[in-house]
Amino acid sequence: MDMYMWKYFGITHTDHTLMNPMSLAKTEELIERLCLPDGGRVLDLACGPATQLAQVAELNADMEFTGLDLSTEMLASAEQHIRDCGLTNIQLTEGDITKLPQFLDASFDAVICTMALHHLPTLEHLDSCFSEIARVLKPGGRLSITFDFRGPGVSLAGMGPNYDPDNLIQSPADVERHFLSSGDFELVGNKTFEDNGKSYLVWPGDPAKRYTFGALFLRKSG
Repeated sequence: MDMYMWKYFGITHTDHTLMNPMSLAKTEELIERLCLPDGGRVLDLACGPATQLAQVAELNADMEFTGLDLSTEMLASAEQHIRDCGLTNIQLTEGDITKLPQFLDASFDAVICTMALHHLPTLEHLDSCFSEIARVLKPGGRLSITFDFRGPGVSLAGMGPNYDPDNLIQSPADVERHFLSSGDFELVGNKTFEDNGKSYLVWPGDPAKRYTFGALFLRKSG
């Protein structure tokens, strides 16, 4: 795959660049795309049980990693997983991905956010999240995002009672509108988010509805 061809990935869980923490090759590809500097700092927003975070940290022992999650249960699982892996370069903290007062401006070289943005209740929360990411990233820092793409029932923000079909990510135009309109970030390499039309994932309860994940790598402007 062209390393700088930012596009939609039509994949299964076993062949996903960002979502499969058990694939060493895919984790190495993620690291290369993030362009992590020696001795740099990486923030994983909504890190969950830290499976992906632990692999990235293990392959970059000279770097400092921070995993943030709102769930104390997830953080407990993450702490156990990190301990089982014998890693000492990961710190965990409880927090809201839309408010990051515990982190200084321009304090991270890269931010990772995997399959979390659709849990935000409103687009205002999404805007706050992106503003905070832009604040804590250094100029030129990288942002990796993975999200539901063409999923029929999961909007980018606004789950449950706040669900809004206008927030679904169904096309490259939706990606442009939600992720690139602020001017804080830019795509690297190919300036087009592409949809290859493949849908390997089945929507629960309706086999006729298929979708997949989208993935973006962005660079902070400036």
